[in-house]
Amino acid sequence: MFKSEAAFWYRTQEMFRLQSIHMYGISGLAVGLGIPMTAYLKKYAVKEILGAPIVIQPKS
Repeated sequence: MFKSEAAFWYRTQEMFRLQSIHMYGISGLAVGLGIPMTAYLKKYAVKEILGAPIVIQPKS
């Protein structure tokens, strides 16, 4: 977070003032990687390093 400067207040301020796309890129990358990785975990029943299955609980 610090190397990408996402933890600094002025980056958040720039984002809300639509002066920079830096934070939108970070957020978009997180969503863009999170959706396929979650689908992969659900489809292939991936296990942890210790052998326990990773289970994603459905929301109510």
